[in-house]
Amino acid sequence: MARANITDRAHRYRANKLAPAGRKVCAWCGSTSNVVPDHIDGHPDHTTRDNLQWLCKSCNTKKGAAFAKLGKGRLTKQYNPSQGVPTFQQYAWAVANHTRGAHDEGGVIIHATPRRKRIEYAKQIAGVKRERGTDSSLPEWARNPGKRNPAEAAAEAFKEFHGYPPNEVIKVVREVHHHKHLAAAGDLAGLIVRPIDARLPNQKIEGMGDALLCFNEKKNQLFIENANGISNAGLRRFGITTVHEIETIGKILKVGYFTDKKHLGKEGGEAIYSHTFRTTNENGTHITVKIARYPDLIYRVLEEQFEISGGSYEILREGIDK
Repeated sequence: MARANITDRAHRYRANKLAPAGRKVCAWCGSTSNVVPDHIDGHPDHTTRDNLQWLCKSCNTKKGAAFAKLGKGRLTKQYNPSQGVPTFQQYAWAVANHTRGAHDEGGVIIHATPRRKRIEYAKQIAGVKRERGTDSSLPEWARNPGKRNPAEAAAEAFKEFHGYPPNEVIKVVREVHHHKHLAAAGDLAGLIVRPIDARLPNQKIEGMGDALLCFNEKKNQLFIENANGISNAGLRRFGITTVHEIETIGKILKVGYFTDKKHLGKEGGEAIYSHTFRTTNENGTHITVKIARYPDLIYRVLEEQFEISGGSYEILREGIDK
C-alpha cells in the first residue's frame, strides 16, 4: 500500500494529478511541514504547472490576506454552510452545470450535499427524466410509449432469428442478491486498467464523480458504488466498438482511494492510498506475486454500473493486498 502525502482535502485530486515543480519546500520560508500546492496568481481555476508553487499553510494564509488587501487573485467559491443543506433545485442546477473533474461552483454544491441527500435527489431527478421521457437508460419503447412494447419486440426478434413466430411465452423470474450495507474503503480516486484489447496502452479512469470503493462484510469482494457512467466513446478507449449490455473493460492493474487511516500511525493519516494488484509488502518492499490474478473491470451498460470481478486480492486492516 503506497501513500501520497496530501493533507489538504479540498485540493487532493488536483494536487495529486499536477503537483508543483521542484522539492516539496515552502517557496517563502523554506519549511517542509504542512506544505500544500498554491496558485501563484491567486486564481484557483488556473491550474498549470507554471502557476503552481509549494507553500506551507502559514505562508499560504499570509499570502491570501495580502492578496485580499491588494485586490489580487480570486477567492475560491465555496458553499456557505449557513445556507443549510442545498435544496433539490440547487442540486439539480449543480448537476446540470458541473463539468466532471472541474473545480467549479456546481461541484462545490454537489460535495456540500450529504450523501443521503444526494441519493434522494438523484432519485428525484431520475423520476423527472422518466416523466419527461428523457431518461436515456430507458429502452426506446419506454421513452416512446406509442411504439411496440418489449414483448412484441422480443417476438419479432424471435421470428427474425428462427423464421417463424413463437408459440409460447416463458416467464423467467430470478432473485438477485443486493448488499444493503457495505464498508467504504474510501473515495475512489481512480483506476489504471489494461484494456481488453491488448494492443492498446493502459488507460487511467478518473473523474468518476462521488464514487466510493467499498467491500463486503466478509472482506473478500470489492465494489464500486455511486460512480459516473462511461459513454460508448469512452468504451472505445478500451477497444470496445460493438457495445453489449454487459462489457468486460479490462484488467485492473492499480486502484487509488482517499481515506483517513488513523490506526496506522505515521504510515497512515488522511491521504490517497494506492494499491498495485499482484503485489504485496514484505518488510517495506513491494514485491510481485507471480501466481496472483488481476481483477476484471466489468461495466453494465443499462445500469451504468461498474463491477469488480475475480482477482487474488485480500482486504487487510492495513489496506488491499495482492
